[in-house]
Amino acid sequence: MNFQSKKLTYILISILLVLFLISSGLIYFFFLHDNVTQIKAIDFSNMNETEVMSWLSENKVDENLYQIDHQYDEDVKLNYVISQSIKKDEYITEEDPLTIVISNGYDPDKVIELIDFTGMSEDEINNWFTTNKFNDVSYEYAPSDTVAKDYFIKINIDGTSASRSDLIMVTISAGANVEGLEITMPDLKDYTKTNIQAWAKTNAISVTFVEEASDTIEAGKVISQSVKAGDKIITGSKLTVTISSGKGVNITSQVGKTQKEAQSWATNNGLKTIIKEYYNAKASGIVIGQTPSSGTLKANGTITFEVSVGNVPIQDYTGKTKASFVEYINGINSLYNNSAKIIVHFPDGSKDNQTIKSITINNKVISGTYMCVPQTNVYVALNPIETVNVTDFKGKSEDELKKFLQNNSLNIGTRSTQYNDSVSAGYIISNDKGEKEKGSAISYVVSLGPYTFNYGNMIEAGQSYNTLYKAGEEAMKYGWKIEKTDVESTTYNAGIITEKCTVSGKTINCKVSKGKYVTVPDYYNKANPCGVAQSCSVNGLNIYLAAKQYSSNVASGNVISQSLEKNTSVLEGSSISLVVSKGACPAGAICNETSITGCQDGYVMNNGACVALSCPADSNGTYPNCTCSNELAQYDKASNSCKIVYGYIPQASVFDVISSDGSSYDERANKAVAIVKQQGFTNVTIKVYDNDVNNPNNLNGVIAGLNVDYGAKVELTSPIEIYIYKSR
Repeated sequence: MNFQSKKLTYILISILLVLFLISSGLIYFFFLHDNVTQIKAIDFSNMNETEVMSWLSENKVDENLYQIDHQYDEDVKLNYVISQSIKKDEYITEEDPLTIVISNGYDPDKVIELIDFTGMSEDEINNWFTTNKFNDVSYEYAPSDTVAKDYFIKINIDGTSASRSDLIMVTISAGANVEGLEITMPDLKDYTKTNIQAWAKTNAISVTFVEEASDTIEAGKVISQSVKAGDKIITGSKLTVTISSGKGVNITSQVGKTQKEAQSWATNNGLKTIIKEYYNAKASGIVIGQTPSSGTLKANGTITFEVSVGNVPIQDYTGKTKASFVEYINGINSLYNNSAKIIVHFPDGSKDNQTIKSITINNKVISGTYMCVPQTNVYVALNPIETVNVTDFKGKSEDELKKFLQNNSLNIGTRSTQYNDSVSAGYIISNDKGEKEKGSAISYVVSLGPYTFNYGNMIEAGQSYNTLYKAGEEAMKYGWKIEKTDVESTTYNAGIITEKCTVSGKTINCKVSKGKYVTVPDYYNKANPCGVAQSCSVNGLNIYLAAKQYSSNVASGNVISQSLEKNTSVLEGSSISLVVSKGACPAGAICNETSITGCQDGYVMNNGACVALSCPADSNGTYPNCTCSNELAQYDKASNSCKIVYGYIPQASVFDVISSDGSSYDERANKAVAIVKQQGFTNVTIKVYDNDVNNPNNLNGVIAGLNVDYGAKVELTSPIEIYIYKSR
């Protein structure tokens, strides 16, 4: 084989080798590559995180093709799938990777509205907190004379809501005062938390539980107690008990690792994760912090990772307004836990409507989108405010004004219209004037032309002036005047136009009836026109009865006086009042103008009338010279009656009987007085004779006499003295 043949052979072999390599690559890409990436998703619902990770491993799903996120969920159980980004039987690809969200269980920091626990027992309160998944609820016990034992007294939360993770301390009544008793502290190492709470409740001990991980003590068991077993503890005091949360997880720092690596570490160690994202100079997806950062965390505890989303993107807002850029930056600063903290600097005295000339970051004028670290200072240069001198467009068309505004970057403000006598319809009456910033709104008023008042036949005689005036209210806003002159009329009622109104320019003048006029009649000493009625309408007048009076000159029922002068002209419908005579004052009566005030001598009032008097039946004569038939009576003119005013003194024989009846002195004296009073005498007294001069014989109880004669006729009011002897 010659050199040329060998050379050709080498070339063919090289070509075949290249073709083999290319075909091998294509075979790998179309077959092996597809076998690696083209995996169908399954339904992950009702699967826990361990089952999901096992499926991903078994199906050799590359870690770049999936992402596991965690979030709290009130309904989905801890570590179970909440959602998946790719539906069942759809392919997982690099362009459409799978994201699965795993439940961290209920949110331990969720804020719950508290209820009013007043009147609730400890069991009821505990059930409520358990149902609402509170994490740290303790009970303390206090004596109370007003709240029944085992019932609510107070809670340490001031507001109406609390986070599930808040320390809640509920004070429960221990009943009557049980403080101050010394008891022996038991060893709680074999007690459950429920046992400890029961013991504490019985002894009014307030217990605070603290959880701590332990590799040697079973979860739920006591690690330590603040008062040692066997020591004395006082009822009503406080106790701290540390409870094991089980074997703990030694925390190692994940800072600097990827989010996936950190979450994988947490999952492998049985921990729940919370991801908080922040703008940061570190690359997106890198862990920049964690809580806790070290130490031990109880199994199934929660670790929080702070993950970078990279630098802060700042867009170029050149040409836009300052206000829009401020709004944009405020939005950026509110993202990712308010971590951007971008500081913007504007020129002093700048205004919101100024446009941006340039944006400088780190001494560089930016364009497009600029990535910067948090807390970067941003300096904004603004274009100067341009102004336009707006002149008076009065008398010019609205189109001219609009064109001016458009050409000078001004906006239309409030457009209003008015009627105007001097400016034609569609033309400007007035507008905002002076130096205005570009972008300002200019308000203006457009003429509707002169206002036309179509009064028609409303100005004719016989029409209502009020109707015309009301119809012209709008016209009067635009310079019209509607005036009137009040006139008397025998034809038209009040308010009616009496002849066609005159119109001069914008002034309408009308003659308006004050109403029809009538002549007032002379009613004096004539019969009341209303008869027995209190009022009536006669002769175009409204007549009212003002009063009735006694009159010796005007017959009863006739008019004495009238309120309107006779023969005067008054408006029809005017009111007039009449005073009508009741006739002369009755015989024997004393009268004022309207009523009987009394009776004359010899008359007496009887049912409102004065009646002439006559002598009473037990007398003789003619009133007022009456003589009583009874000799003991005397005529009383005031009462027109005979009254007994006299009586007869008993005879001496009556007193002799008393003197000799053998009774005591006092009895005889009383009997004597009683006999005299029986005759009607009212002023009867005893005069005693009891000395040597007037009773020389020393008699006792014997009537010596009276100051008047026995059997005499004496006035009943006269003083009567009875003289009687009394022994010494």
